[in-house]
Amino acid sequence: RLQQFTAGGPHPLIEAGLLRLAWYRRAAGQPLDAVKTYRALLSAYPQAAEGNSARAGLVQALLEVDDAAGALAEARALERTDPQGAFARPALLAVLRGLVDRGKTEEAVALSQELLGKQLEGASRTYVLLLAADAQRQAGQPAEARSQLEVVRGAPVHPAFASYAGLR
Repeated sequence: RLQQFTAGGPHPLIEAGLLRLAWYRRAAGQPLDAVKTYRALLSAYPQAAEGNSARAGLVQALLEVDDAAGALAEARALERTDPQGAFARPALLAVLRGLVDRGKTEEAVALSQELLGKQLEGASRTYVLLLAADAQRQAGQPAEARSQLEVVRGAPVHPAFASYAGLR
């Protein structure tokens, strides 16, 4: 139904319809179609009211089609349009997680260092440290990974983080 709704041409709710179509395509396991829909929305309506939501969804869909470089580029574009970081920070964290999961250790270490240089709240900083430790471990640097995990174990954020760090 969303496909029919958005195929009808321009109307007052076309932006919202395209955004929802992309969300549902991604949820239905069609990330490549979601990427196409997000890009169509952002190119046809660059000043869309929900542009940040579309760009954040595009980051996730790009990660699902294994385009980490594209996801990072979109997250950086999102940073420029989202000065408060409500969408940009979670998108960058998702990219960092995607890099670690795909074994792209150099990129993951560089992004984690960049993120640690930013103003992050405690839970986000701890999560970045955990991901950085995983990347360091994958890169064959167990001493660096251990030191980051020990920082997490001593951080007074959430007991689950400390338990995970102790296990790692």
